[in-house]
Parts: sequence; C-alpha cells; structure tokens
Amino acid sequence: MIIPKFTFPFNFNTTLDHKFVTISIIILNISKNSAIFIILVLSKSSKNPSIFPSYIGDNNDIQKNKDNDKLVVLLSGSPRRIYHDILDIIDGGDDKLKLQDSDTFIVASPVLPGTEKIANRAINELYKTDTHIHVLKNKELQSMHASEEDIKVLIQILNPKYFVPIKGEYQHFIAASDVAKKMNINDDHIAIVDNGEMITFKDGKLQSYRDSITIEDVMIDGLGIGDVGVKVIDDRNQLQNDGVVIIGMTIDGKTKEIVANTDVQTRGFIYLKDSENIVRAIIEMAEKELVDHNYENALQYYKTALALQPDDIKVREAMAEVYTSQKEYDSALVLYMEILQLDKTNKEAYQHLISIYDEMGDYDNILSLKEDVTDENILALFDDYEVGEPIISPLSGQYDDYITVVIYSIAGNDIYYTTDGTVPDKENGIPYPQGGIPLNHTGNFEINAVCCNEKGIYSDIVTEEYQIQFKKPDLPSVSPDGGVFSEETTVTITQQKDCTIYYTWDSTDPTTESAVYTEPIVVPEGDYVLSVMAVNNKTGLVSDIYRVNLGYHPQ
Repeated sequence: MIIPKFTFPFNFNTTLDHKFVTISIIILNISKNSAIFIILVLSKSSKNPSIFPSYIGDNNDIQKNKDNDKLVVLLSGSPRRIYHDILDIIDGGDDKLKLQDSDTFIVASPVLPGTEKIANRAINELYKTDTHIHVLKNKELQSMHASEEDIKVLIQILNPKYFVPIKGEYQHFIAASDVAKKMNINDDHIAIVDNGEMITFKDGKLQSYRDSITIEDVMIDGLGIGDVGVKVIDDRNQLQNDGVVIIGMTIDGKTKEIVANTDVQTRGFIYLKDSENIVRAIIEMAEKELVDHNYENALQYYKTALALQPDDIKVREAMAEVYTSQKEYDSALVLYMEILQLDKTNKEAYQHLISIYDEMGDYDNILSLKEDVTDENILALFDDYEVGEPIISPLSGQYDDYITVVIYSIAGNDIYYTTDGTVPDKENGIPYPQGGIPLNHTGNFEINAVCCNEKGIYSDIVTEEYQIQFKKPDLPSVSPDGGVFSEETTVTITQQKDCTIYYTWDSTDPTTESAVYTEPIVVPEGDYVLSVMAVNNKTGLVSDIYRVNLGYHPQ
C-alpha cells in the first residue's frame, strides 16, 4: 500500500469505524496497466462508509489526480509477484509510481514459504529509501479468504440474482452459500459446482441439468502448457536412460589454465549407477575450496552436486553453513526450509533456522516454525522463545472491600501491566511492583498484564476485571435483645471485623461522637432505649441504627 503525502488520522491497530475521513483509493494492476479508483467517504455523523462507483482507467489517471495528498495506491497481486512489483517501483521501473520522501509505504502481504528471500530483499530496499515504512507482521494480517462480513458487503453492493462461489475448497463454497442464504438468496438461485462441473443459463435462468468435462493432468514443457509432443517425451526418456553432462570452461589460450569458474550442467545424469561416487568427489572439491576460503567456488560445486542429487540433505546443509558464515541469511533460510520439506523431523535444521532468526531478531518467524512440530525434542528448542502468560490473582469479580491484585510469572520474567485498557509493554506499561497492585477505592478496574523475557519477547495478554463496591456494615447484634430485669444485667454487642460500635441510652441517634463500645455494658436503673450503630474503619460507611428497649428495676 503506497500512501503519498497522506497520513491516516488513526493508528494501524484501530479500525476505520473509530475515525472518519474521506479517502481516494486507486487499486493499481501494473501488469495490465490499469487502475480502479474507489472513493470512500467516512462521514463524521455515520460509521457507514459511502463507496462511490468504481472507475476503471489506465494508470495515467494517477498523475491526473489533483488530491495527491489524499491518494492511496493499493498494490495487489500474488505474495511472490507483489514483492517483485515493489522492487520495480523502488528501482524506478514504473513510470507512474515514484516514491517521495513524504510517502508512507505499508507492507501488508504475508511472507509465505518460498517467498522469504524476495520478501526480505524488497523490505530491505524499502528501508534504504526515505519513505516512512510500516511492515505488518503475519499475525496482524487477516485471512486471505473472504470473511462472512466481506461476502455480505459484496452481495449487498452487487445484489446478484444468482450466487455461484468459485474460490477455495468445497467447504468454503458451502460456507459462502450459507452466507448468501442469510442475505435472502433462495436455494434455487445458489449453485455449488465441483471441479469439472458445468452449469447452464438459458434466457437468464439457471437450468437444473449439469454437464461435466474431464479434468486431467496437463504436461508442461517449460515454455508453454499443453504443447508437449511425442518428440519431447522421447527426448526425456533418452535423458532418463543415458543422461548427458555439459561442462563449460574458460581456458587461457596460452597457458591452457582454467581462468574462471567451471559451469557444469547435467541432464539425466542422476540415473547413472556411479552418480553417488561423482557427487562425493564434487563435495570433496567443494570442501577443498572452503579450506582456501574460496566460498563462491565451493558454492558452485555444491550447486552441481545438488543438481545431480536434488534430494540430498547433506549438500544443502553444507551450502547453508557457507551462506550463514557469509551472513547471507536469506539464502541459508531457503535451504534449511527445503531440508524441512524433505525431512520434517530434522532437528539440526530447526536449530539453524532458530539461530538465524534469533540473529535477525525475528522472533515471530521462530514461533511460526513451531506450528507443525510434534516431536518433543524439537519442541524443546522453542522454550527460550515462548513466554508463559502471567497469572493474576484474584480472578475477575465484584468485591465489597479493598483488594490487592497479585501477578505471578512462572519463569521469573518481567511483568508489565496497564489499568486503562491499553496494551502493556516496556514503553506503555507499568512495571509490576513488589507487594501487588492495591485497589483501594470504589470503581471498575481492568488490569491487562504480560510477561517479557530477556530477549524482549512478550507473552499473550491476560486480562482480569474488578468491580469494587463497598457495602455498609450489617446491623450490630445485641444480647440480650430487649427486656426488663430485676437484677443487674450486662449487654453484649457484636459486629463484623474492622468496625467500631457507637451507642446511646436516650433513644437519640448515635454518632461518631457517642460512646464507643469496648466491653459489655451494664443496663442502668430505669427504662431506656439502647441505640447502636457500626462504622467501617476502612470505608467510613455506617450501618443502620439498631434500637433495643431495656429496663432495670431492682426489687
């Protein structure tokens, strides 16, 4: 996404619904020299964007746009193709799109297996420019499949008479059809087709009958599709049986010495019975070059050996070690990933991948390696890169007294927290203090906490919510609870913890200036009304007043 001279008034972690702007968007297809202009108007009074009709034109219209300070260019394509297009723009290969110092470039394309090298190259080249760069990580990106809401919006805009899902697996077709039904499209207007099935429309109506075509494998000759003839197949059979080796050398005409790297190309050579011996000899030559620090020559020998035995893991390991020693990490990463494709349980490959990603500070890719791992020995390699969630006590709930929130880290990692709903980290969070977090006043509290290890890797966020609402003390308990006595009698008053009891004998309301109950009191001679209240020493809240009629008349 290229955003020339325009800054969004919202953070990248904030949805569009929270801010309101007018944006002109151009979705550009460089390969087809065309662009789609979309005008989005987000009203300040409404969260629903108004989308003006799209305009399809050529990319010359980019330069005709007068509001370049509000121009957003969306560059789309396959994950591999997109990075080539980015490099093309950086190198000046695109005559219409030129990067300026005031531009903001957002990379929101997932780095898929096999694209790591070209992706890293493109991103590195971007950082060499003076533009503002934002690279979204894989975990921040949405699925490449349309969500339910995406499909609903599409149906709402297009208002189709018939609905035919075609993208994804069969399960995705069913899911999309369910969404269409929710949008009041009848079952007889929804067609789900499998590979090879044909549907027919006649006079604008979907017909009930279906034809099918045979789906078969298609032979590819490298240059074209479906053009592989008998001659090509015969040639390949001959190569398979006999093979051929082509050696290209540059030799000094006078000294007859080899003056450049030898280029070796093979066809069908792998099928020779003694290929293993030849590969071993080539590897030995590569190792000799390594001793003399001739890394390029060594790599050339390794590539030749790999051409002879494409599934050779040892050769890939040797090549990857050379690339790593030269800090050509992208090339090394590709080789180690290829090793894992050949052997999913190769612990050494995982170790090297983790080491390289660690050197690059790319902890997200380290954790992504773990997704398909089941071997316990390999899983142990990721222990230093996984941070356990903090434990918060007590749990969320409503409390009628002060509480102290305690946060634990199992591995002794640093703990950061926030109470305002923001994401806790070293920059925005509060270091967890010894003794816990006191919640000593009424209100609602949300505590977000994370753990962070020495590498700066954060755990998932744990959230607990509390409502502190103090209750006034219960009524004091008086014993005896009223009566007239002929003998001297004492009265005992009990109350809940952390409360002070105040009392009067003259039926007036007690206050904090009244007598304080500390021990059983004697009923005075005559008739009296004992009035009692309790005050919570922490909150200052006062109970209701409890009154008891008591009398003492000695005989």
